[in-house]
Amino acid sequence: MTDITLPPLDLLGQRTLPKEHLPSMTGAVAIDIDETTGALVVMGERDHVGKECFVSGHEGFHKHVWFLDRVLPGRTQVAAVFASLDPGIYEVDIEGEQSLGSVTILAGQVRTLVVDPDDVATPDRSN
Repeated sequence: MTDITLPPLDLLGQRTLPKEHLPSMTGAVAIDIDETTGALVVMGERDHVGKECFVSGHEGFHKHVWFLDRVLPGRTQVAAVFASLDPGIYEVDIEGEQSLGSVTILAGQVRTLVVDPDDVATPDRSN
């Protein structure tokens, strides 16, 4: 068993965690795909940061994630990442905006939707 030492209380009676224990503010995420699951990345616009992106599918399945700044080599991209989804057809919506339509998720693949300025999503055909 490992001993854990908590940081001391500050003047307000709260603990401040060391930086390495804070959640990533840059939106880092691990994508978990295999022979039974796929993933979806919805590339958004600057004004999407902080909005929710929803997928809904078979048997009432519903999941949501937030658009965040995702740090990529040499640039930052606004995106909502569904790191693991069962194969199937999903409807994709952005909070407070029109539907982006449907996308087919395949096992072992990452699908990408790109939101254009007119809120029309175009599937990335390279996947």
